[in-house]
Amino acid sequence: MGFYGRKTIYTREREITRDNVVAVIGKANSAFLQNQAQIQYLYNVYKGKQDILNRVKQIRPEICNKIVENRALEIVSFKTAYICGEPIQYVSANDDETTCEAVSKLNSFMRMECKASKDKELFDWQHICGTSYRMVLPPDGDEEDGEDEAPFRLYTLDPRFCFVIYAATVDHRRMAGVLWQKDADGQPYFSVYTKDSYFEVKAGEVVFERSPFTQAEELARVERIEDADMNRIQNVNGIPIFEYPANQARMGAFEPVLSLLNAINDLDSNRLDGVAQFIQSLIVLYNCQLPEGTTSSEIQAKGIIELSSVNDNKAEIKILSEQLNQTETQTLKDDLYRSVLTIVGMPSQSDGSTSDSSNNGAVIMRNGWTQAESRAKDSEAMFKLAEHDMLRHVLRFCRMTGDLDLKLIDVDYRFTRRQYDALLTKVQALTSLLGTDKVAPRLAFNVCGLFVDPEEAARESGEYVKTLADMAKEAAQNVEDMSGEENETVI
Repeated sequence: MGFYGRKTIYTREREITRDNVVAVIGKANSAFLQNQAQIQYLYNVYKGKQDILNRVKQIRPEICNKIVENRALEIVSFKTAYICGEPIQYVSANDDETTCEAVSKLNSFMRMECKASKDKELFDWQHICGTSYRMVLPPDGDEEDGEDEAPFRLYTLDPRFCFVIYAATVDHRRMAGVLWQKDADGQPYFSVYTKDSYFEVKAGEVVFERSPFTQAEELARVERIEDADMNRIQNVNGIPIFEYPANQARMGAFEPVLSLLNAINDLDSNRLDGVAQFIQSLIVLYNCQLPEGTTSSEIQAKGIIELSSVNDNKAEIKILSEQLNQTETQTLKDDLYRSVLTIVGMPSQSDGSTSDSSNNGAVIMRNGWTQAESRAKDSEAMFKLAEHDMLRHVLRFCRMTGDLDLKLIDVDYRFTRRQYDALLTKVQALTSLLGTDKVAPRLAFNVCGLFVDPEEAARESGEYVKTLADMAKEAAQNVEDMSGEENETVI
């Protein structure tokens, strides 16, 4: 099985309706099943169920070690922790106070929905199989206190059981989101969400349809809107399933280095075999005759042999052994592992030398942290592309229910990774830029690279400087007033 990323599913239909939904799903199913099989394999690799466990040894099969060095888990864990170790925040795209308050409320809604944890699930699936899916639905109405809940629900879907169908046009717009499910009898069926309809397809037939599909009924059921507002939201439809691809090819983080990971497992297993075979070396008998009825099993059990020479030839026993060169083997393994780190863009814990450096910037550049940061920024760009569509859908819910009046143009995204490399250099750059009257302070905050959200940092710093100036002015005024009172002449 070759692994070159997941297939993107397209349709040439201009619209998916009851008349053609069965045919569209039928054509998409083959690509979905291929993706499903590959995702399952990659998920097994991530969990440690790797090819080495199926190893068969032809010579001396009784010594057959199967060592899994789960570097796939290491790669996924590092990638996910590095890019979203801190929650992804929404920030205001302008300085308007009302917008800032609305964005803060949006962040509160996301916190209620545990979005940080669900983002981690998304990135885990991205790095395992190259893609992930999120679903946005209205509240289910089972909450005891709806006022303290967000007006939407976020769900992270299993990519083995869902897919998105795109239009085979230049814009590649989403045509349908599909869930593969099973009913109470264990029979599989597809739940198909289109722009304005919902279908359930089982055994090549549409067994259920809701058209036009809107969130009006759900929102009204949980008493989020008034009856007078029903007409206003009838046109608020949309596909609630969003795909978050890791890259254009939809390749997982460790997928390009699967052969290298298998080679490392083979090498480790063979090394342990070499140790076992050295300890359990074969015995070779020269010019000797075993006592009648003696078997090799008895020789191994007793550990001693009585021999008699054959004719004039001297009887001799030798142990056939050749120890594996562990130094050369370790050199090969280190080379394989360095290749893995280079390809996936991970930093190494050591550069292979015994020298040390007190220059933090040199260590960062030498050990590959710069490449890790570059890969993280690449992942951010792909994430924002999908998050843009999802957030547009979320803001529709918020405007419908009246919980939040916020437009997509007012919101930006911030990945709150902490950048401590070359810290002294960045501080010096910021100080130098702020010390000149030819560069605006906001530009200095953006250029230095110290802050995750330079706009917010510049705003808070400006308020802090203004507060200090007001305090200094007030203190100076107090001193002046006290001096005036001392100089007054009492008559």
